[in-house]
Amino acid sequence: MSGGLRDERLSATWPRSRRRKGALAISFALTTLVGLAPTPAFADEQRDLDRGRNAYLARQYEEADARFRAMLDAKTGTLHENVYVNQAYMYWGAVMVAKKRLDEAQRIFEQLILRDSTFEPDPLAFSTEVLDVFTDTRGKLRERLTLQAQEDAKRKDEERKRREDLAKRERERIKKLEDLASQDKTLEPHSRSLAFIPFGVGQFQNGKPALGIVFAALEGSFLAAGTVMYPLFLSEVNASRAAYDTNTNNRGLTEAERHHDRAVDYQRANAIFLGLFALTAGIGIFEANLNYVPETTIVRRRPVPPPVSIRPPVGNEGWSVGWSGSF
Repeated sequence: MSGGLRDERLSATWPRSRRRKGALAISFALTTLVGLAPTPAFADEQRDLDRGRNAYLARQYEEADARFRAMLDAKTGTLHENVYVNQAYMYWGAVMVAKKRLDEAQRIFEQLILRDSTFEPDPLAFSTEVLDVFTDTRGKLRERLTLQAQEDAKRKDEERKRREDLAKRERERIKKLEDLASQDKTLEPHSRSLAFIPFGVGQFQNGKPALGIVFAALEGSFLAAGTVMYPLFLSEVNASRAAYDTNTNNRGLTEAERHHDRAVDYQRANAIFLGLFALTAGIGIFEANLNYVPETTIVRRRPVPPPVSIRPPVGNEGWSVGWSGSF
């Protein structure tokens, strides 16, 4: 009784923390042992692979072919671990080499290389013929992959150029829309009566400023020259009369005739310049009426608002307005 009471007292006084640590240590040890042990799934895959390999080594190629074909089937296959799958593909290809079905062997090796490009077969486990077929298949596959990579790069380059072209056209379209949005077009009606005014007024109204400047310069020059000739004509006429009235001798008559001849020259020049003015003005009026433009579209620029930049919310500002509470 005393021993039992002593055990009960020791159990009651044993610290709970130590009992908890002991239980955790036992649980960890059991978990580690379970993790080190092979799982049933991996054991089954290893067993299936060993059976196919044994059939290959025993030269029972039909049986080996059937086993590898079944375990590597895409829908009902039993192998899922990459190491076992790679080995199964390698042995299956070796079976096809042994059966002299090299095309199928190359196809199987291609699947293996595409799955794992770093795979290297064990040189001690396979014959030289099998290793040669595998090496040749990898070489041909590399060439095909290189050509495919070049075609992919070319296709990507064409796609990039196509996207750049689309982006360029989209930018041009947006620019045109912005230009249209920034323009204010109004129609200004013209007056037919302005086409009968000289000095290029009709040309300026029709939107031909250069031609209007030419007519204005020519008509202005002819009119100014003709206007200047008239006072000179009057001056020479008065001088001729004065010389004739004050001098009755031959010398006075000669001076009067000289002034008279100059007056005639000035009169002719006046007539010529005024005639040129009338002719040029008539041509300008005719041209202005012949090419008369009833109205003109006036484009006025208006400011476009700058793009709106959306600033992400910071702290309690912007979009976070309305939240309550804290996290």
